[in-house]
Amino acid sequence: MAKPATSGRSTDAFAADVRTVYEALIASRNRLADLPPLTTQDLEDVALAMNELVWLVMTPPGRAKPALDVGGSVLANLTEAARDRDLDLYATTVAVVARKLGQRSRSGPLKVDQLAVVGEALDALTFDFAEPKKATLSALRELRSDLDARIAYVTAFREKGYRFQARPELYADRKDKSEGPDRFFRRVYGDHARRGLTQADVRGVDPAYYNVLHVWCTRHKRKLSTFLAPSRRSRGR
Repeated sequence: MAKPATSGRSTDAFAADVRTVYEALIASRNRLADLPPLTTQDLEDVALAMNELVWLVMTPPGRAKPALDVGGSVLANLTEAARDRDLDLYATTVAVVARKLGQRSRSGPLKVDQLAVVGEALDALTFDFAEPKKATLSALRELRSDLDARIAYVTAFREKGYRFQARPELYADRKDKSEGPDRFFRRVYGDHARRGLTQADVRGVDPAYYNVLHVWCTRHKRKLSTFLAPSRRSRGR
């Protein structure tokens, strides 16, 4: 029987390892720099796909043939890989990168995919009947208020988008490598933020830095939007 999927480690620890490898990869490969950060849904979908294959190889469904009709050597290799949980980190990282590459749009940001993720999150919130109705309505009203503020901001301030007079310094080219993403933002983008800079602008000019900053905010429990002052909501009023 196969060992636990994380070789004795907790699911959270395994997910942290996958994120670390993924972040290192997109930070070091320019061709991958525009890939967005991982989501919990990415990891859950990849884990489901891996479990389905392991199940098929190790415990075929009742009506299936005793062995897959793929040749003895191929089946042996699949079975060996399914039993070797030490390969999970490599396989999971490859899978999440492939997932992100498949979602990448040649025409710009992943608006369709982003909306799908938002829709799934809203469905989970709306139809989670374990949550009291009052709490659910409160959360939905807060989201609606935030969306209204963002719509007002885009309407008032984003007709042509933000324009840099000169291309900002790239995070990878900073002279002081000890300068963290938060300090770098204040130094390079601070003045721009006060004039209407958005997350999309940062990602458009330096996608690798956008990912680094996003990861930093996640680890330090900060919202990326807090770097953009004044807030969109105050602008939208």
